Amino acid sequence: MLKRVLVGGLAISVGFAILVSCNSSTTNTTKPGTGNLIALVGDTPVCNVGSMHFLISGLQLTQQGTTNNVAILNPSTNSFKINFGSLRDAETFLSIGAFAQGTYDTGFFQMSLGQLGVFDPTLVPPAPTLVTGSLSNTEPTFTVSPPLVVNPGQLSVVRFDMDMLRSIEVDSNGQITKIIKPVFTATPVTLQPDGTYGRLENLIGFVRSVVPYSPGTSFVGNFSMQLLTGSLPQGPVVNVNFASTTQMFGVTTTLSDLLTGTVVEVDGYLDRSGNLVADTVEAEGQEDPDLNQVALIGPIISIARDATGNVTQFTQWVQDQQPDDTFSIPFDSEAVVNISTSTTAPTTYQYSSRTVNFTSPPLAFDSTSLAVGQQVIVYGPFTPPPPVSGGETQGPVTVAATQIYLKMQTIQGSFTRLVQAAPDNRTGAFQMAPCCTLLQGAPIYVLTTGAVTSTTTKLTFQTKFQDVAGLNELTPQSTLLVKGMPFFEPNATSINGVPIPAGTLVILASQVHQL
Repeated sequence: MLKRVLVGGLAISVGFAILVSCNSSTTNTTKPGTGNLIALVGDTPVCNVGSMHFLISGLQLTQQGTTNNVAILNPSTNSFKINFGSLRDAETFLSIGAFAQGTYDTGFFQMSLGQLGVFDPTLVPPAPTLVTGSLSNTEPTFTVSPPLVVNPGQLSVVRFDMDMLRSIEVDSNGQITKIIKPVFTATPVTLQPDGTYGRLENLIGFVRSVVPYSPGTSFVGNFSMQLLTGSLPQGPVVNVNFASTTQMFGVTTTLSDLLTGTVVEVDGYLDRSGNLVADTVEAEGQEDPDLNQVALIGPIISIARDATGNVTQFTQWVQDQQPDDTFSIPFDSEAVVNISTSTTAPTTYQYSSRTVNFTSPPLAFDSTSLAVGQQVIVYGPFTPPPPVSGGETQGPVTVAATQIYLKMQTIQGSFTRLVQAAPDNRTGAFQMAPCCTLLQGAPIYVLTTGAVTSTTTKLTFQTKFQDVAGLNELTPQSTLLVKGMPFFEPNATSINGVPIPAGTLVILASQVHQL
């Protein structure tokens, strides 16, 4: 049963090696000769690959000039799954823990491939297909550049990226092969001028416990969030700290009302002490696998509409779920989502990362604005397919949707034309051609903004440009990774002064990354 857990001074496990007080920073946990290390993990995606599930059983760093390996993840105690396909130009926590002082310049993972899910371009419409791949190396090495320095009593942060573009082999026709050669990079994260280690967007997990107040600290309170819930036995648990400016939306109104088992999406930043501080928290469904209720995460791959344009049903590719119930709903399976239009129990539509909805007025999300290719989170009881001979099942699960959340996502494609650019070189719009066959090449409008204060959260937001100065420096046919919220506009309209044709996907961009 779900329940509210309120804790006044609970000590929880935040990583794999240490205990971290809910009311203190990570720097208070060190021992002589050790510092603290936060390891983040992300990827650089590749078109038509939606899922790449790995079992990570170990991660070692090698001290510079020696053969001494120090474990971040220990094979004897840590073993968990990561879907690199869902970390599309984004990142999440891999571990938080005490770590031996020293300088580290190389390392290696210990891993095995679970499965690979790709879109088959020969199918109309494109559909996900499981590929039984094989690893060319189960202990891929990497270079830490520049070398990571861990000092006694101090915090260090490092990010690991899997370069899917270079890890997946393709044949002479550009088709994905079954050979996977994992390519990783490791980069220390430096303290930024604003006193943070950078922003973390769209962290998804479920609530383990709640501390509604934190006396003696600068935080209002916090809750612990379980990440990587498809893990064996579990992924990391992190504290989400509330500042006085933190905004929470969804099923709760105050931190003390937050229930365990609630799935949350968090946008925030790492402060100089390594605390995760939330800007916004979206409290969504309260899930319980025993009641056939889990949050299903993945893209829409087909849609059925009624005569008025409202979506009545869609098929979703289940790339992830919160919490894990892969026995009932395997990863990379399909789910048929039924939408209720009843006045007594209608399906509700909501979206997270509200600061990125920077238009005036904010864009709406409803039953007319669902589209193929959107990443969504579906809540509601699911029904397994009926068994057939031998006790096996066939066909997809069905879900009676109670809530559908539009999820932040990263879409890869090429720059086609600049629509408009303001003098700040940040506010404006451009067109891009998506490379994923699921989107059928339909032009996408990308809207960007300079610093703007959200009418909902009162927080300041602006589009980040990575490896490109701004709108005017985008080059024809350049490869882009655009992260943001994808809203479908069924009718011709104008958004922030930009004319939008009918039937267009519009991304409100959090980040534009030119490769």
